[in-house]
Amino acid sequence: MAIAVKKTKMNAVLDVSPFAEMSRDNRAWCEKNRFLRGKMKNYTASETVKLDPRKWNEKILRKALVSLVRYELKLLDVKIGDIIKDASADGLKGEIEAQPKVLKLYEKFGKEIEKKVSLALEEIEEDKGDNAKGLREGKKAMKAMASVDFKKLFTGPGDKAQAALDALSRSLGRAGDDDAARDKAMDAADRALDVAITEFDKGRDAAEAAIILLQKTARKIVKNDAAGPELVAFGKEIEDANGVCEAMIDAIHTYSGELIDAMNAIRGDKLDQMKARKLAADLGATSRFTSSADKMKNMLAKLQKSFAKVQQALK
Repeated sequence: MAIAVKKTKMNAVLDVSPFAEMSRDNRAWCEKNRFLRGKMKNYTASETVKLDPRKWNEKILRKALVSLVRYELKLLDVKIGDIIKDASADGLKGEIEAQPKVLKLYEKFGKEIEKKVSLALEEIEEDKGDNAKGLREGKKAMKAMASVDFKKLFTGPGDKAQAALDALSRSLGRAGDDDAARDKAMDAADRALDVAITEFDKGRDAAEAAIILLQKTARKIVKNDAAGPELVAFGKEIEDANGVCEAMIDAIHTYSGELIDAMNAIRGDKLDQMKARKLAADLGATSRFTSSADKMKNMLAKLQKSFAKVQQALK
């Protein structure tokens, strides 16, 4: 007869240097680089888990997590080495161009390591019960949704886009038939609108990822026959709000298309002073998305309240 073992709450902590598996030369290149100095900090992750104390303690967990990500650290070394090698052929110019590439790579591996650690902890804790996994996934989904300001997603880029097109309209009015002045105005508008599009794309990616995670979490919870009734009810509540999420995704796609069309109009030299002014007003009219953003905010507030009750019931 199996003896029930009371699980012990432990802190699973990863704290490892990105240079832990890096060659001496690659590490020296990164550490002497002023652009990178202080930016390539340790990869860290921390979660509380309940595990069998006969198999695990915090010291063992710490060593296991470092071993878990050793492959990613070795691969990081290889990839950085490739960047450095390619950059060396172009001297100082190559080194300058390599700096942001290395930082972007470091950040990419950080996300991969965080995901790998989280999944690994789920696997070793899975015998804790189906509610534990559902609660963990629900918490991640709630955190992702809370990090998105759905109203600011439109207003920030919208203000910038409107300013870019208003400035273009004024410049085209002053340029008249001067082709050189017109080209200069178009180039300036291209750069300014690109800033707005970049900001919107970043927010769009975060918003869509959060919504997709929320919907995926709901499906997994509802389909899990072994999950507690409180958790299943929460999953169904998310599914009931699916229409609000889809309306927001539609709004995001609509505005994304409008920004792209505006950029194509600039690059295709299809605007005059009046068209640029009208386009500025259209892109700045982000209040049309306020209703969708407000519904998302209200939906999230209700879900957060419901999830807090589920956490309390199943802790």
